[in-house]
Amino acid sequence: MSDTDSCMNCTRRAGDVDRRYCPGCGQPVLAPRIDWKFLANEFEHVVLNMDRGLFFTLHMLMLRPGRLIRDYLEGRRAGHVKPLWLLMVAAALVVFLTQYLPSPGNAAGEFSAGIQAGLGSGERDEASRAMVDAFQSIGDWVQRHFAVVTLLLLPLEALVFRLAFWRVKDLNYPEWLTIIAFLTAQVFVIWSCFIVVGHWFPVAHAATLWVILAWMMFSLMQAFDGYPRWKTLLRGLLAYGVYMLANFGLLVAATMILTARSIGLAP
Repeated sequence: MSDTDSCMNCTRRAGDVDRRYCPGCGQPVLAPRIDWKFLANEFEHVVLNMDRGLFFTLHMLMLRPGRLIRDYLEGRRAGHVKPLWLLMVAAALVVFLTQYLPSPGNAAGEFSAGIQAGLGSGERDEASRAMVDAFQSIGDWVQRHFAVVTLLLLPLEALVFRLAFWRVKDLNYPEWLTIIAFLTAQVFVIWSCFIVVGHWFPVAHAATLWVILAWMMFSLMQAFDGYPRWKTLLRGLLAYGVYMLANFGLLVAATMILTARSIGLAP
C-alpha cells in the first residue's frame, strides 16, 4: 500500500492533504480495493448512468444521433463513450446474437439461387456451377461474419462518404472515420434488434436494410444541421450507393478468385 498522500499508480505525492486525484496521472489517490461494491459502482457509472456512459450514448445514438456526432466532433465529449469502444460493444452484441439465433437469408444466396434456376440443371457447365457455388458460399460467410466484415470495410466507407460530402463542413478523414464509427454502431444496434425480432417474425428481415438506410440518412441530416437537408439526403444516398456497389464488386472479385481455384485455374 502507498502513503495516504501519494498516488498508488505513479507514486507522485498529491500535495494538498484533501486532494482526491493525482495531479500526474489523474487516478484517485486512495484507489479503493476491488470488491463487489467496487464492481457494482463501476457497472453503475459506466453502463447504467443515464447522464453519461454507455446507455446515455446509446440513447443519443438512436434518438438524437446528429447531436451526438456534432457534440463529439466539436469537443463536447465528457458524457459520451468513445466511438471505438461503443463500436466494439455493438459488434460483440451482433456476434453473440448471430451465434445463438438464426440469421436472415442473404442477398447473395437469393441471387445465386436465381441464377441456378435460370440456367437449369442441364445447361450448366463446370465453371458456371463453380461460380454459383462460390458466390453463395461467400455470401453465406459474409452473412455469418457480418460484424467483422463491416468493421474491416469501415475505412472504405469513411473514404466514400468523405468524397461524397467533399467541402461540406470541411471535415477531414479522421473525423469521417469517427462519424462512420458512430453510424456503424447504430447499424449494429438496429441489426441486433432485427435478429431478435426475426427469430419470431422472419418477414421482418426484409425491412432491415431499408430501416438502416433511413436511420443513417436521418442521422446525417441531423449532424449537418444548417446544410440543406435535400442536399444531405442526395449526398448520403450517393455515398451509400457507391459503397454498396464497392461491396458487390469485392464480392464478385472474391467469387472469381474462389471459382478459379475450384476449377484449377489458380493455385
